[in-house]
Amino acid sequence: MPICKQRKLAFCHVPRTGGVSICNALKMTIVDRHSPASWFRQSYPDYFLFATSRPYIDRVESTFGWKNPEAVKDRYEKGVNNVGLMLKTNEYFLDTEVDFLIRFSHLNEDLNTMLEQLGMKKVRLVQCNSFR
Repeated sequence: MPICKQRKLAFCHVPRTGGVSICNALKMTIVDRHSPASWFRQSYPDYFLFATSRPYIDRVESTFGWKNPEAVKDRYEKGVNNVGLMLKTNEYFLDTEVDFLIRFSHLNEDLNTMLEQLGMKKVRLVQCNSFR
């Protein structure tokens, strides 16, 4: 689970939704990787909880690298074995309301809108962890 104690932010990181880029941009500490929103609410009740959203089929395509079959081979050769976690539905992670939901299709724009609403400095995301 990515958190930022200084800003009191908690990030419910749904796999394959740009979370690594967000964590890097906000310099978040990784306490646990992919926990449901309800876990964050319980563990950090006074933190601003946000998450990212992406259509499930797009997440599945990204997980398996359907647009780049060599990426799948590379992942398995590197021993990536968390595919089961990545295939969990969006509802598994977003099992309770979050304070702000960032759309994957507008990742940088929505993140900066959230930061602006919180009175924080805008950031520029750098794409990482991609099959492209």
